[in-house]
Amino acid sequence: MEKAESAPAGGPAGLARNVWETVRSLFDFRKADAALAQRIPEADLRAAAVIFAAAALLGAALSLVVYAETLYFEAFTFKALTEASGGVAPEPDFGSLGPFAFLVAITGVLTFFMNLFQDGIVYYALRLTGGKGTFTRQYYLSSFVALATVVSSSVLLLGPVPCMGLPAVAAYVILGFYFMFWVRCRAYARVHDLSHLQVFTIVLLSCIPVVAILLYANGAVAGALHIPQTQALDLTNMTNITGV
Repeated sequence: MEKAESAPAGGPAGLARNVWETVRSLFDFRKADAALAQRIPEADLRAAAVIFAAAALLGAALSLVVYAETLYFEAFTFKALTEASGGVAPEPDFGSLGPFAFLVAITGVLTFFMNLFQDGIVYYALRLTGGKGTFTRQYYLSSFVALATVVSSSVLLLGPVPCMGLPAVAAYVILGFYFMFWVRCRAYARVHDLSHLQVFTIVLLSCIPVVAILLYANGAVAGALHIPQTQALDLTNMTNITGV
C-alpha cells in the first residue's frame, strides 16, 4: 500500500477542514483546479477511503430522506383528493422504509467498492496510455470529487415537493455531469499529466461496466425486497458516488 506523501496538518481535524474547503471549491470551476492541486502532496489511501465512506453514508442518508419525503407527499396528495371527494383517507404508511433502508445499505457498500473498481480500471488505462501518476494521488483526489458529487445530489431533496421535481432533477443531472466529466477528469489529467480529452474518453468508457453492474445488482435486490424498480433506480442515482 502506498503511504501518505505528506499527512495533512492537524490530524483528523485538519483532514476534515481540508475536505470541507476543497469540496466547497470544487463547486466553482474557476477554483477547482487549484483546490485539487493543493491536495496532491498529502495524498493518502486511508484518508481517501474515509472520505469515500463518508460520501457513501451521506448518499444513503439523503436517499432515505428523499424516499420518506416522497411517501409523505404521495399520502398528502391522496388524502387531499380523497377528502375533497367526501371520502376518508388512510394515514400515511411508512412501512416500506425498512426494506428500503436495507437496500440503501447494500447499495452504499456496493457503490463504495464499485468506485474503487472503476478507479482501478481508469488508473491502469491511463498508465498504459502514457500516464505518470500514482494510484494514491488519483484515488485521493477522486474521493473529494465523489463527496462533492454526493453533496450536489442534495438538490433532490426538493424533488418530492410539488412543482420542484423537474428543476431538481435538471440541477442534479447538470451537476453530475460537471463533477464526473469536468472536475474528475481535470483531477486525473493533473495527476497523470495527460490531456483532458484523453482522460475524458477513458472515464466515459469505464462508466459502462460500473453502471451495468450497479443497475443489475440493485434491480436484483429490489426485486427480492419487493421494492418498485423505479425506486431502486432512483436510489442507484442518489448513492452512486462514482458520479454516473
